[in-house]
Amino acid sequence: MKRRRVVHKKPVTTAGNGGCLDFSGVMVAEVADAAKKSADALKFVAESSGVCVGDTIAFSRSDLDRVEQIYRNLAGRQNGFVVISKLDFEYQMGLFLGEVIRTTLGGEWSLYQGRFHCSKPVVVRLSSGNFVDPFDFCAELSGKSVAGFLASTTLSQFVEGVDKLSFPA
Repeated sequence: MKRRRVVHKKPVTTAGNGGCLDFSGVMVAEVADAAKKSADALKFVAESSGVCVGDTIAFSRSDLDRVEQIYRNLAGRQNGFVVISKLDFEYQMGLFLGEVIRTTLGGEWSLYQGRFHCSKPVVVRLSSGNFVDPFDFCAELSGKSVAGFLASTTLSQFVEGVDKLSFPA
């Protein structure tokens, strides 16, 4: 069996930032890698919390609704978030939402240094060049009154309207 060589991005020193180390490439690579693993992480958390998931969770719009139903199921329980905190689940859900947007609509994980507030410095850059922050949308989702919250379809509706919800650099 051949061993696969793993290449880790290292921080670089750039003249543009006064000779300081630039961790942006490392940060983006770590978030992108975590996003690719978020479906498995969410499935593990759900099953460890007693929620039957069934098959694998795929990076698709239809599975966005499944993930949201799991989230709302756990949020509705008195001790629903036992394996990880609600905040950590929302972070994983943000990774999952971002990866669905990236894979289905096109785009890439990117460092955002624009003028608008983002909850995390790494967001999804859409193929249009605009940005979207999936983490901010998923934060405290159970307490938000947004379109689709009664039917647990807010994540898929977010993807449907992502162009309207995106912001420029």
